[in-house]
Amino acid sequence: LYLTSDRPPATKLETWGYSLLAKEWAEERNIAYDMPPWDVVKMVNSKSYSFSKSPLPGSRLIYSGDPIEPNTVLKSCFGAAGQGLISSDSPKAKKFCEEQWKRNLPVISEPWVKRICDFSTQWIISKGGEIAYLGVTLCKTTSSGAHQSNTAGMPAPPFVEEQKAVAEEVLEEIAQMGYFGEVGFDAMVHGNNELQPIVEINARKTMGFVTLMLLEQYPDSEVELAYIVTKEKGPLPTEIGQIKFSRQAIIKCQKKS
Repeated sequence: LYLTSDRPPATKLETWGYSLLAKEWAEERNIAYDMPPWDVVKMVNSKSYSFSKSPLPGSRLIYSGDPIEPNTVLKSCFGAAGQGLISSDSPKAKKFCEEQWKRNLPVISEPWVKRICDFSTQWIISKGGEIAYLGVTLCKTTSSGAHQSNTAGMPAPPFVEEQKAVAEEVLEEIAQMGYFGEVGFDAMVHGNNELQPIVEINARKTMGFVTLMLLEQYPDSEVELAYIVTKEKGPLPTEIGQIKFSRQAIIKCQKKS
């Protein structure tokens, strides 16, 4: 045992996702912070890259001056967890697109589909380029695709093996580009039982990753990690400095029969 004041100084920094600010902070303090080339990190996390690997039928990239088709969903390249999207029929749709175009980014236009099942596969790439599969989680989302929870330890959802085959090809490509670290693939089954193997690529730690880590502690259970709107205390802080958070994480474990 030792006093916190006597705790040895940190020698390595690890973050939820790669960050240039974190890298700068670490370097100023002589703390190790391993990070792939930033242009690779940024490209892999862009929805335009996901789109190039697994476009939903009827979808397209729209650029400045292109018409905005009605009855579609518009997505920014760097929205997360169902954020950064809007209906093309919204009065704010044009402004949404123009804000992306000013940043020289395309907007992804997709048809609305009936979601049957959402799931994610989690992976990790070593610095040497070796790819390891960590597992699959079932996802709950809103009708617009906003994330609500992940569940691990349940029977595998349909099309997991087909999705993994597509994901492995992409993982090999980004490993060759120099990326290493955690990668999560969001996928969905929609319409007439059709698979979209890559809805989104999250080149970072994810809620699905954390859910699988929790499952290691409760291997005989189904584990759900969810967000709820609450002011009650829980695993996550409700505020950091001047920043306040309206959501809290909850963990549910149910013993398998």
